[in-house]
Amino acid sequence: MPTITAPAPWDLPTGTTPPLDMLGTYYGVPISDIGEDGDVIALGHVGTHRMAAALRRHAREVWGDDIADPMPTSRRSLTDITDAIAHVWMVNTVDDLDEWCLERTEPTTPGAFPVTYWTA
Repeated sequence: MPTITAPAPWDLPTGTTPPLDMLGTYYGVPISDIGEDGDVIALGHVGTHRMAAALRRHAREVWGDDIADPMPTSRRSLTDITDAIAHVWMVNTVDDLDEWCLERTEPTTPGAFPVTYWTA
């Protein structure tokens, strides 16, 4: 699946987020895997249920797995999924526009932008 450069989300002023290559956009939510543990981010502070829907579709299309499928029992419930969603602020610590490395920070940090973060 080709990557796309996500535009600034609907709830942010233009130029608020850096140009990050996201894996896809589902239900209007730019989303991508981050790190090595299966965590996922979405640009902007996305509503919890909208994020859960985008995350499930991302998991089906990219990972080939529905993370909320009740069978087998190892899957997560919708409550488990939404409980693992957090609205945080991050900064890109890499100056090269072709790469990115994000770190959590405070909203008042220069260059900070809102991210919805799901912990696997």
